[in-house]
This record gives sequence, structure tokens and C-alpha cells, in this order.
Amino acid sequence: MVNCTSVMMNASKNCDLEKKDGIYPEDIIIINCVLNAPLMLVSIIGNSLVLIAILRSSSLRSPSIVFLRSLAVPDLLVGLAVQPVFIATLFNSGDSLLQSYNMLASSCCGVSLCTMTAISVDRVLALHYHM
Repeated sequence: MVNCTSVMMNASKNCDLEKKDGIYPEDIIIINCVLNAPLMLVSIIGNSLVLIAILRSSSLRSPSIVFLRSLAVPDLLVGLAVQPVFIATLFNSGDSLLQSYNMLASSCCGVSLCTMTAISVDRVLALHYHM
């Protein structure tokens, strides 16, 4: 028997783990896929609606809305690219697939976190300087 440190390593390296606490690692992978599929659709639909509303409405052209649009784009990419590649990495042990997942997840989540930081700084400055 080979011990792996996480379910992700189990899926990508096809390790055989023993039953632990009544749950098999394969069950965790299936639960993860079942939860990721609808959340992927919610992410795609929700962020698409936000982008469409911002583009169609001329009253939503303020500078602070640019931050919202900048946040919706990487979140849409998470639903379109990162989550499907993550699900594929659970079933495929390809090293290039795992590297592409790591690159996509790091870049999209990094941009999203930087945008949330910019939104927070914008709101703090607006409150502090009474804008």
C-alpha cells in the first residue's frame, strides 16, 4: 500500500488507500465532482449576467463599476476553465494537465484576489475622504 497525503495526489497518481473513517477516497472524488459541476454553472451564468448588465447599462459606467467588471472576468474564467480542468485532473493522472490546472488556478485566483484588494482600498478611500 502507498500512502498519499491528499485526495488530489490520490487521483493524479492512482494510489490505493485504505478505507478511512468509513469513506473511500473514490467517494470523496465523486462528491467533489458532484459539487463542482453545479457551482461551475452558477459561476458561468452569474458572472455572465453581471458582465452583460454592466455592458448594456450606460448608468453603470462609473470607475468603481470597472472594479466589479474586473472581478467578474477572472471569476468567469474560473467557471469556464479552472473548474473543468480541476475535474479532469481528478480522473486523469497527466502531469501536463496538473501543471495547467496549477497555472490557471494561480493566475485566475491571483487576479481575483488583487481585484478584491483594489475594491477594498477604493471603498476605504471613498469613506475616509468622504467621496
